[in-house]
Amino acid sequence: MSVAYANQDGPAEPIAEELMPVTANAVITFGQAYMLEFHRDNHMYEWTQATPIPIGEQKQPQRV
Repeated sequence: MSVAYANQDGPAEPIAEELMPVTANAVITFGQAYMLEFHRDNHMYEWTQATPIPIGEQKQPQRV
């Protein structure tokens, strides 16, 4: 999830002020995350997906 983007140094206060009235509740369940190699070359953002990292208890699929 992203809430802001900046491509240069600057104060955080304007972003924080805009986000203050926002209230959000969410429940997200996931079993793995991916680490990314992220860089900006050739005048554009590029990334490479790495091996997934298991999170939490890994459940075996049920056989029917």
